Amino acid sequence: AVFAVSSCKKDKNTTTTTPYYPTDSLAAYFGFENNNINDALGNVSSGTNYHSATFGTGVHGNAITFNGVDQYLDYTTAPVSSGNGMSFSVWLKSDTTNSTSFFLYTPMYALFTDNNSTGMAVSIPSTNSALGNFHSQQWTHLAGTYDGTNIKVYINGALAQTVNWPSTISNYNGTLTLAKFNT
Repeated sequence: AVFAVSSCKKDKNTTTTTPYYPTDSLAAYFGFENNNINDALGNVSSGTNYHSATFGTGVHGNAITFNGVDQYLDYTTAPVSSGNGMSFSVWLKSDTTNSTSFFLYTPMYALFTDNNSTGMAVSIPSTNSALGNFHSQQWTHLAGTYDGTNIKVYINGALAQTVNWPSTISNYNGTLTLAKFNT
């Protein structure tokens, strides 16, 4: 399965070459601008591009494309602070909907595709997920939030599912992987 991830910007009609992203409380930003896989904020360690994932055109700027077999990005240190809130936002596109793929993965949380669904999983200490539908061959915007009580998934700006999952987010300072399939 070929899989691509693109950056998110405030305004898709912007003509500036500088990517827009709010920095207040933002833990990381991967815009893939100038063929760079590293976090633009410098909070996540430098990444390694295993088996040469390639860069291309995304929804807003660049995207990175993975072959679905052995290409992935790995970051050894990706800090998450304790508390009761986190959110993720990503544009994704896949050429298939018939397999499970983790396109953002840590032992505490993950963004994934599974057959015709995409979603966010939270593992503290066991795992639960909120899901929404997506279609192959087209860009889909996925946003996942967790507030210490509910996991919410938004697909293309619309709330797709809310799952009750009360817990507290612990400090995490471990590995972050992008697009390591069937982890």
